[in-house]
Formats: sequence, C-alpha cells, structure tokens
Amino acid sequence: LYTTLEKYHRLLYRSGRSVSVLHAPDGDQYIAVSRTVLRLTDANPLPDGWRIETYELTEDFDLDLSGTVVNIRTPNKDSFQGPLDTGSRFPR
Repeated sequence: LYTTLEKYHRLLYRSGRSVSVLHAPDGDQYIAVSRTVLRLTDANPLPDGWRIETYELTEDFDLDLSGTVVNIRTPNKDSFQGPLDTGSRFPR
C-alpha cells in the first residue's frame, strides 16, 4: 500500500546506527521512517523484485524528505519513504 503526500521532513540518522532500505524493482529506494508498534511479527513478505536491506552508517546521514514523497506501508505496516535521490542511495 502506498500513498503520495506533500511534506517537509528532515531526518538525521547518526553514525553507527543501522537503517533499513526498501529497494524497488525499478531501482528506487525508500528509507524506513517508522516501525509499527503493535505489529505481531517481523515477517515482511514483499512482492517479487522488492527487497529490504539493512545498512550500518559509518557517518551521519542527513536526509531531506521535502516536496512530493511516496509513503509505502509494507505488509507488517512499517513505513518506508522516498524515493531517495541519487546522492542519497545505498550502499553508501
């Protein structure tokens, strides 16, 4: 399930933490912004061609999600947002 919205959101992910990134079949990437609190499982079945990768940051990652943003809710209801611009894509 995805929605498109207009937003102005700046995120700072600190060095040393891990981030999850949803990779679309077309090469677009969406970063995990929120994890659903009430979910019952970590299982997250995705359609063919989609995958989630986890990356450990070796430096701070400052992300500006402004303008038109796509919010994708995965089957376990976590929120991934983007797409990330070319300079913000993973792996870094």
